[in-house]
Amino acid sequence: MLGLLLPPAAELLRGERAEAGPPYYEGTLVPGLLALLALMGAAARVRHPRDGTAGGTRHWDTATGARRGLAWPLAVGAGTVAALALTGPPPVMALAVFGLAAFVLAAVAGRLLARTGGEPMGLRRAGGLVAHAGIALAAVAVAASSGYAEEATARVWTGGSVPAGGYTVRLEAVERDADATATTITAVVSAAREGTVVDVLRPSLTSYPASDGPPVARPAVRSVLLHDLYVSVTDVGEDGRSAVLRVAVNPFMSLLWASGAIIALGGLLALIGGRGRPRTPPPGSHGRRASVPRPRRAAAM
Repeated sequence: MLGLLLPPAAELLRGERAEAGPPYYEGTLVPGLLALLALMGAAARVRHPRDGTAGGTRHWDTATGARRGLAWPLAVGAGTVAALALTGPPPVMALAVFGLAAFVLAAVAGRLLARTGGEPMGLRRAGGLVAHAGIALAAVAVAASSGYAEEATARVWTGGSVPAGGYTVRLEAVERDADATATTITAVVSAAREGTVVDVLRPSLTSYPASDGPPVARPAVRSVLLHDLYVSVTDVGEDGRSAVLRVAVNPFMSLLWASGAIIALGGLLALIGGRGRPRTPPPGSHGRRASVPRPRRAAAM
């Protein structure tokens, strides 16, 4: 919200428009995301006051219970960080997100599976935990796509190629299509892995003569299970035989879309569990209405 309000507010107060770029968002959103993940993991292991047990009133909100409930999720998060650090020097922020996301997922899984031990849980509470798991998976997808993405930008002529992320993107042809309102230039490119062409993509660049704005780029995307390949054209030579191609390989983008479905499922479960739910009386009332003392009548004079 602050990032969206900053440019118009600066223009209104100072007469200068300020742009909120990637450094601004990385400095403000990433710390908030880390704190959110830490709180979600801790909250998953704290028993709600309305959660009961079949045999008593055991709670996890004491210091001893909190330590016991958080011990193994913290161990899972630390183990994830250690395992990823051994594979190479990953980005620090991405490593922190991975560790905290593993902590959240372990805490949520433990809380959901605890029901098999005779601990009842309402559908509303379970839906909230499922939504938290979806947010953790979304954080993993965003951290992976930003920290482990591979990009390459180069001007190539017909027959030339750009390598990036295990792909070799070759410019096959440049097509031009014009009408009364717009001119569209399409770069026909082939994407190959290990010498085998796996897809043919058609990113385009459209300009509108009646408008003074820059051309509109429409990238082409190849989505597979573990990554997405983005190819966009940013400039085309006047001779129509060369183009500037930007190739990006972003991992785990499919996980981002799956996390959105998981979050929606959690919200749906919470809504179903909350409909028609009777209000729980305060502790100690035992369902009885509190008695209100009546005022005494004044003595007759």
